[in-house]
Amino acid sequence: MIDQATLAQQLSSCCQLDSFPVSECTDQEKQFLTALLPGCRSVIVVAHHVKSPVEWMWFPLEAERNQVTCPADLHVKNECVQLISALKKVEAHSAMVPYPGRCGLRFKDLAHKTGLGKIGDSFLFLHREWGPWTHLRVLVTDAVITGRRKPCESVCLHCGLCKAHCPAQVILDDTLLGVRCDEYQDALDGELGIPGNYVCKCEVCARICPIGETPAKIAIAMQ
Repeated sequence: MIDQATLAQQLSSCCQLDSFPVSECTDQEKQFLTALLPGCRSVIVVAHHVKSPVEWMWFPLEAERNQVTCPADLHVKNECVQLISALKKVEAHSAMVPYPGRCGLRFKDLAHKTGLGKIGDSFLFLHREWGPWTHLRVLVTDAVITGRRKPCESVCLHCGLCKAHCPAQVILDDTLLGVRCDEYQDALDGELGIPGNYVCKCEVCARICPIGETPAKIAIAMQ
């Protein structure tokens, strides 16, 4: 058993964490997590405050899963390594959920179960302070973690701005047209002349969201 506040002391000031019991997961989530770490009891969600869109610029790196990464994920991954080390000192086993690429879990669904924030009408995870400018990572451990945050009922203001301003019109009342969103973003990179191995995500829904402090845009020089 370990207190969450003690564990959080391992994190940089730009990161926060919250945890919840594996028993609160769906059957599919439980199946994945127990395969990753048999006997796991707790899920730990680590959130990093993205203060510059450069942190979300994806680039090739052979050492990382799927041979791609971004500065935000490199940072949060290192934060998770520190947590794993701290858990090991109290004889707890832990494992980091694979990322990027499809792994069988949606990090925002797990984060939605915590007191860090909630999924909004944009289908983005909205941190209660940082809004959409949040990068997530997930750990699982066989330790029982106490002192979890008080869950928040909602973060989204339901203002409708994300839906109204989405250039690809993929945000519907009850679903996100993910394939169409991906196709739009791929086409956008092509228009901007960004090489295929480098990806700058469309941020319209994040930038229009009134929650959190929106960082300055990346300036892309056209040749």
